[in-house]
Amino acid sequence: MVPAALYFAINFDDPSALQGWAIPTATHIAFTLCVLALLGDRVPSGLKVFLLSLAVIDDLCAILVIAFIYTSSLGITSLIVATIMICLLYLLNPLHITYLVPYLFVGVILWASVLKSGIHATLAGVVLALFIPYENRPDSDVNLVKEIEHDLHGSV
Repeated sequence: MVPAALYFAINFDDPSALQGWAIPTATHIAFTLCVLALLGDRVPSGLKVFLLSLAVIDDLCAILVIAFIYTSSLGITSLIVATIMICLLYLLNPLHITYLVPYLFVGVILWASVLKSGIHATLAGVVLALFIPYENRPDSDVNLVKEIEHDLHGSV
């Protein structure tokens, strides 16, 4: 609430800038984590783990705020398609699908349908990530989450 209030205080006289009040809600804990990282071993690891967990929850809440506050109208057909894609993602796990292509295929359709529904498409990425399996592939000791993390490491 504090970052949003500060943003509002700074931008109170600009109606178009006031529409961005949700943006700083996702940054304050990340800044705190950076400061703690600079302090290194002088900060207890339990505090770092707590703040990291809080940052994840805070970011999810910020995404939900952006998704629902900034949504002006809903496309019902697109929401139905998104729901079907979420059900398909759910089914991939019990079937022990541990390869990237099915998740990418369903994820792209999910992202497009959420975008067309009027809800912020960031939410589709979060939902997709929740369904990525962590179990190892039958033919390898590498799992899909670690593979994606490794592939994204350079660009991130």
